[in-house]
Amino acid sequence: MNNSPLLSFYRDRFNSGYDLYDYFLSDISSDAASIGVDWAKIADRITWQNGAAGKVNATGKHLLKGFKNSVGIYASMEHKDGITYPLITLKNKGGAGDSVVINGFMMLVELYRDEKDNHFASAEVDTWKAKKAEREKDRARKQEAARAEQEREEARKAAHVQKELSQHRQLPVAGSFVYAAKKKIEDILNIVDARSGSDKHGNFISLLLQNVDGQAVGVQRIYDRHITKQDGSTTNKDFTWGMAKDGAHLVIGNLNTAELVYVVEGFATGASIFKAWQSIHRNVAVIVAIDAGNKLKVIADYKRTRPHLDLVDAADNDLWKCKQGKGNKGMLIAFELLGTYDGIKSVAPSFDKVDPAYQPTDWNDLHIHAGLREVLKQLKSKAATVKLDGDLFENALTKLAYISHEKAEISKMAKAAANAGMAMFPKYTPRDVINMIRLSLEHAKGRYDLTGVKRHIEKTWRAKVRSAQAPRSFSSRITDKKVRPEHITYTHYNQTRIDAKVRDHIQSLNGFVVVRAGKGSGKTKELITPGMWAMDKTAFFAHRVSLIGGAEATINKNKPQLTDNAGNLIPDTRSPVLNYQDDMINVMAQYATKLACCINSCLKGKFNPILNDLDALFVDEACQTLRHITCGGAIAYPVAVFNRLIDMMVNTKNQVLLADADANDTLVEFCELALHKRNAKRAEQGLPPEQIHVVELDSDSSYINVKYADSDSVFQKALDDLAAGQRVLVATDSSNEAENLFARMKELHPNKKGLLINATEKVTSKEAEAFCDKPDVEQLKYDYLIYSPAISSGVSLETKHFTRHYGLFRGVVAPSDALQMMHRDRNARDFIIGLATMHNKREESVINMWLGLLLANDNQLNINLNKDTGLIEVSTDDQQFDRFRIELSTQENAAKNDFASNLICIMCDEGYKVSRLDVSDLDIEKGKSEKEAARELVKAQEMARHLDQTTPDKPEYDDLKNKQTISVEEKARLNRYDIENQLQMEVNEDSVNFLRQGGIRKANNFELLQAKPSDLRQLDDTEKSYGVQPTDRHYFLKRQRVLRDFFEITGLNLKTGEGYVTPEKLQEAMDHITSGDNIHFFNNWAKLGGYIDPVSRKKSLKGFMDGLLAVLGLKVEKVQLGRKNAESDSRLRYGIKSDSWALMSGIHTRRQQASVTALKVELLGGEVIHVSPVNYIHNVKNEDQPETKQDKASRWVSLLKSSLNGLRIPLEYAKNLFNGGQWEAVLDGVDKGDVSISGLADKINKNFLSDYGHLYGKS
Repeated sequence: MNNSPLLSFYRDRFNSGYDLYDYFLSDISSDAASIGVDWAKIADRITWQNGAAGKVNATGKHLLKGFKNSVGIYASMEHKDGITYPLITLKNKGGAGDSVVINGFMMLVELYRDEKDNHFASAEVDTWKAKKAEREKDRARKQEAARAEQEREEARKAAHVQKELSQHRQLPVAGSFVYAAKKKIEDILNIVDARSGSDKHGNFISLLLQNVDGQAVGVQRIYDRHITKQDGSTTNKDFTWGMAKDGAHLVIGNLNTAELVYVVEGFATGASIFKAWQSIHRNVAVIVAIDAGNKLKVIADYKRTRPHLDLVDAADNDLWKCKQGKGNKGMLIAFELLGTYDGIKSVAPSFDKVDPAYQPTDWNDLHIHAGLREVLKQLKSKAATVKLDGDLFENALTKLAYISHEKAEISKMAKAAANAGMAMFPKYTPRDVINMIRLSLEHAKGRYDLTGVKRHIEKTWRAKVRSAQAPRSFSSRITDKKVRPEHITYTHYNQTRIDAKVRDHIQSLNGFVVVRAGKGSGKTKELITPGMWAMDKTAFFAHRVSLIGGAEATINKNKPQLTDNAGNLIPDTRSPVLNYQDDMINVMAQYATKLACCINSCLKGKFNPILNDLDALFVDEACQTLRHITCGGAIAYPVAVFNRLIDMMVNTKNQVLLADADANDTLVEFCELALHKRNAKRAEQGLPPEQIHVVELDSDSSYINVKYADSDSVFQKALDDLAAGQRVLVATDSSNEAENLFARMKELHPNKKGLLINATEKVTSKEAEAFCDKPDVEQLKYDYLIYSPAISSGVSLETKHFTRHYGLFRGVVAPSDALQMMHRDRNARDFIIGLATMHNKREESVINMWLGLLLANDNQLNINLNKDTGLIEVSTDDQQFDRFRIELSTQENAAKNDFASNLICIMCDEGYKVSRLDVSDLDIEKGKSEKEAARELVKAQEMARHLDQTTPDKPEYDDLKNKQTISVEEKARLNRYDIENQLQMEVNEDSVNFLRQGGIRKANNFELLQAKPSDLRQLDDTEKSYGVQPTDRHYFLKRQRVLRDFFEITGLNLKTGEGYVTPEKLQEAMDHITSGDNIHFFNNWAKLGGYIDPVSRKKSLKGFMDGLLAVLGLKVEKVQLGRKNAESDSRLRYGIKSDSWALMSGIHTRRQQASVTALKVELLGGEVIHVSPVNYIHNVKNEDQPETKQDKASRWVSLLKSSLNGLRIPLEYAKNLFNGGQWEAVLDGVDKGDVSISGLADKINKNFLSDYGHLYGKS
């Protein structure tokens, strides 16, 4: 059956038992419901272990209404004929002991038959289907009977509610009542709808209850004595039978005019708070939610219908019950509200002035025993405010002090605390979490068992590690032969280094080879180098310039010697590996047979002779290279480079090897894209198809010690170590952090020598360039060296020099890149890492990014997207680039979003000895102080640099822009030009700061806001007509629509910025902009104000407005009215600060006058590179370095060129030979007859043979 249609169907559609389970979840839930199990409530407890180990009991809340008997559930993943499927058995423990069996294999067969219309003869399947149909009929009968009974019950309830409401209205108004007198709240009876009456239980007051819409829903009766209810419980309160109690409440006062609105549990509590404020003539209202549990529902209703009504939770403080082990429910609800809603406030009474004998619990008790003045005093006091001002885990531990001693409650809350603690990793380790939970439960010692919580923590830890490693490892699709596709092979070696056995195996493979081998495995020296020399025409690619020089040197240095059959050395005429940045590259390229090149330059036409005829292709750091192409933003023509790489992979004759320590499924999928085309070509040639060969080696980091802490204290420790005489090496993913630390070290230690390598935006120094060329030699000059991602890979220090190794990371790069940055010094064994957070969420969902892109393109893209299954099919080759860009972007985003956790999880999983660095609060504060001093120092230096430089003219500006690297002074000159021209501002401190804060981008966005929609539509059409990829388009019109919709809905004046916005209007604008799939366009393609979680869709209104207007250079002001009015539940109003509007409007006007605009499509003068399988357009404007300029046309140059062509010597070689002005003198000599063309050609030929003849077999 291994090759059966059913197995193929399973692999194509699911390929996993869990995916099969997810697909049939609705059916499984329905079958479980037939025996009374609410599957949604029990599913997360299923472990899928075989036998008793995986048994779960469904009881109580896990059962549907009307079912009382517990149900035993046995669920496992079974295997049959290569198919993994769920098998679930549910057994009723009561009554007749009914059972239900859910067989995922049979469900798969039925689906296969239905979809494929093939006959799959199986009596077992037919029997299963018959029983299923019978169960469905029985379930339908039961459901219909239950539905009819429920309708009758609802009718009886509704009739009874109407009867009681009618009786309430007929009762006399309550002027007094013993309960009210006892509670000192008699005068409140005149303010609410309170009636007096009596029945068989005694005298009562009847309080009319309403829902959030103001509709009467029933009554609450408060008796003058305790009554016994039908269930045997005693109370002095009762409610209308059949009423919708959820959300029912009464209101004391007027919500529409109140300055303060409180929410309380009981009527007496609310009355005391109302009276307290009434005593000083303050207009308040109180919502009485009847009881503690209903308070949550009432507040939820008001937050939904009147979200801008400011509510204050007046909590009960059940401290006496808490001391008795019953828990403090009032405080727990306060904590829940604070954790759920932004801006809500909670206050709780203190009973220091009440005799403990009274055991007070609420504000009314305080009123009775301490007086109304004390109630008012506490309500106005900050001391009464309930606070949850710790981190997520600290807040969860705080709650544990207030829970009851019931085992179920302890287990539930301890597990919630465990989740919070693990979410804070690495601040808290798994051991920290369980120990701190145990300490917080000291008050309930002996009443709990944390074994289940400990298992939960261990399970969560394993899940975190799997998640962290997923983007840098292979899934079971690659490693498991049961599910591995036939076109993929997988070999795993239980060793960490590449030896002859591994090398020989890899070299024996044709087609695509993906190698995953970690640091120090010898990828370059032991695998790539022999491969480059094993065949004639070979090329090496990587994504960073710094990788190329080192690789070229290693490959050439380790060139294997040639021998004859007898083992004797023979002359070697093979050309060396040519570095694409060689000074003579234009001369040498046409003769080279081996090339080391940055992937950016694969489009250059001069490399076509070798790249169009490769025997073998090698790509190092292949995953990073693919990310660099699709997501890096540094390549002028990423789509062309993407397609060029695929083309080289398709046409390379023998082997294409892609190596990376973080090779993963996405890299294999990229190979599959190329393999499809390669095998199609082979089929045309009558050749058999090839496979993708995946080879994986182990990784061992057990010899490395890592201590981690916060970035502030580690910043300080690096300074301390340098002061103590240590030689310090610091890797950081933040360019600003690198600058700040370097400046501070230089200021504090002027006699020590340091180096900063921080090549952002081409800015570097000669010292940095020298270091990158010869790092092992240059490092010896320095006491401290700080580097940013400019050398995340490619630069290695082999000689031991630095004695302290630090890392300062915040998630600018992915964890895998941070690890590479750490290991530049091959001798380092001990690291101290400081971790910080970026605080900006990035999109992790591939589906969400595609949904936003589809919306941006009016659903006109050639993709098939299924929201339910998550299946995305790209139906045309021209969007494969977008597919990989989105896939890789989301992978990297997920890794960065939880950077610190992912980094430490990866290190723990790979054997690093990881522990937390012991730091004090003083260390942290000292670090913060040093960081602030460093920031101010760098800011002052940068400002002085900008003010001291001169502004270049246009030719100078262009020259600076075209330089490969520039100094910080030259960068300051470029910035001055941009301030004066792009921003049309004078250069001063304000304009320099504005530029640093993204001033040009803000001016561009403000221009977008004010532009004519017709002009933007034309720009969008231009991008489409030129074939700009969907992920590269600007979506000018749709982005403007977001901005203008905001102004139109809020009522802000588009031309003047005037006006004020109510919270309701602001909410309406945010809801409109983020409604439906609009949120995915806003988050991923609009780039207009940050990220909003697409599930909760929650963001503070001011935060949303701040973010959206900040991209326009505008600032928000918040004002508060003296009192509420009819247009809003809130006194708050929001507007645009007039000075910020004046600034941006002025810039916009001056730019218009100077014809400066960002609303244009950059298409390189109208040219678009169209990638062809053989010939590639060579465009000088997109070179990594300037090409040789064309010489002036003359008859002598033409004659000389003809002579040199016969000798196969490029004219460029001649010009370089006679440099420094000699070239013009030589031509002058020819023109005067002093120099002959033939003599000149002979001289050039002799020099060429002397320089390069030995490389090409010429003599």
